Amino acid sequence: MPYIPLEERKAYDPQINILIHRITEKGISRSIEGDVAYVIFKIMKRVYGHGRWGHRTEALKILESVKHEFQRRFIDPYEDEKLRENGDVT
Repeated sequence: MPYIPLEERKAYDPQINILIHRITEKGISRSIEGDVAYVIFKIMKRVYGHGRWGHRTEALKILESVKHEFQRRFIDPYEDEKLRENGDVT
């Protein structure tokens, strides 16, 4: 996944943190999956929803990269931990 330099992240992080707080302030009593999907879709639509076909398909490449990175860093380690705790499927 293409990371951006730490210095460039400073331009985004304050607004991202506000957005994250807005989504999570509802607490665990309410499902937030729709909120997260809405925000991601709105960003992708505004940035990549216009122009030539190649520009629009860049959105799919980004979403796939983010999906794989999330799985690699958060889902796979969780699954590995559960495998160690409970044993492999035989």
